[in-house]
Amino acid sequence: MSECCGSCLISDCNYTWSLDSIPQATILHHLITEHKIVIANIETVYDVNKYCFYWSNKITSSNLEQYLHGINVHPKDNSEPKSYFLLNDTSNEDRVLRFRLHQEKLDEILQQQQRERECTNYKIQCLFCPEYLHGDRFNISNHLYEEHSFSYGHPDNVVYTEQFIERLREKMNKFECLYCDKIFRDYKTLREHMRKKLHKKLNPSNTEFDKFYVINYREFGRTWKDLEAEKEEKETKQRYGGCSNWDR
Repeated sequence: MSECCGSCLISDCNYTWSLDSIPQATILHHLITEHKIVIANIETVYDVNKYCFYWSNKITSSNLEQYLHGINVHPKDNSEPKSYFLLNDTSNEDRVLRFRLHQEKLDEILQQQQRERECTNYKIQCLFCPEYLHGDRFNISNHLYEEHSFSYGHPDNVVYTEQFIERLREKMNKFECLYCDKIFRDYKTLREHMRKKLHKKLNPSNTEFDKFYVINYREFGRTWKDLEAEKEEKETKQRYGGCSNWDR
């Protein structure tokens, strides 16, 4: 794998992609349409490029059954079953690989977070006005909140801040609401919608921005939603002494 390109996990396939531009969904689409390969529990693969590179040193189009499980999928229209190959973490090799990639990603994220904590020379144009925001991350988030009532959470919870802001800008340049994803005819209509509907925030159910929040990397295979659900369950047990209303 070169520094700028990723490659298919089938070693004799010539399909490659740019690491900076192609979305994960496109890679997965290639695998399932061209090779009938499904990567199970994709949320536990923290670096798809490195994951594919690892397996490309082992898997070819002629030895798929050695590393992947064959499965049959029965379509809803009762047509003939379709056969696919499943790559999952039931094998120790795959499981160890996923854990290693998670640790590498977590280390990368924490190092990036520290660099951003120490950075005081940001220069980012505001999402809502022509002003350029200078200084540290707090200057950016404070301006967005105090001047435009927009909040994306505590700055220390965010990583790759510049990429994050630019991703938000891309959506707004398409007149797309940052909360509900609805697209409007012009910027003025979009701003009015976001103001009236109180949509000057991000939708927590939208996973599009999960990669910019540190909490989603801290524990293997668990996102902020999992951690929040666990927290709520623990608080409920403490409140009711481990008994639900049905037990009383």
